[in-house]
Amino acid sequence: MYEKVAIGCTIRRMPLKAALKEFLIKINVDFDDLGDGSHADVARKVAEAVAQGSYSKGILICGTGTGMEIAANKVPGVYAANCRNVQEAENSRKMNDANILTMGDISPEVAKDIVKVWLETEFSNDERFVAEIKKIKDTEAFYCHQRSV
Repeated sequence: MYEKVAIGCTIRRMPLKAALKEFLIKINVDFDDLGDGSHADVARKVAEAVAQGSYSKGILICGTGTGMEIAANKVPGVYAANCRNVQEAENSRKMNDANILTMGDISPEVAKDIVKVWLETEFSNDERFVAEIKKIKDTEAFYCHQRSV
């Protein structure tokens, strides 16, 4: 069984979210639907829940995936990746340890393949990737500190 996942979408992408929810049930993934609405509102809700540890991962869907990706990545501790195919999904987890998957308007079949691979792929812990993620986290910490001063 996978860890708990949060899912959300823009209003126009509710049919794809519904198909993914059915798929998550089928593959025995524990999830909560955190709703639908604007990019900023839904992405923030899912991203904050993931960053706070209420969910191990999140899935966000909008027209292109980019709006959700940008909005989610504003939350410290979130590493959202917009994936259009299985290879990007695998690499986002293996190399970048992405904790939120964003997707655009793609077919339910492709979306299911992407979600399955993304959920099953573990971070590789290769020293190159670990070092790169450390640099990203250091940059994030620097700018978060700058905002609070």
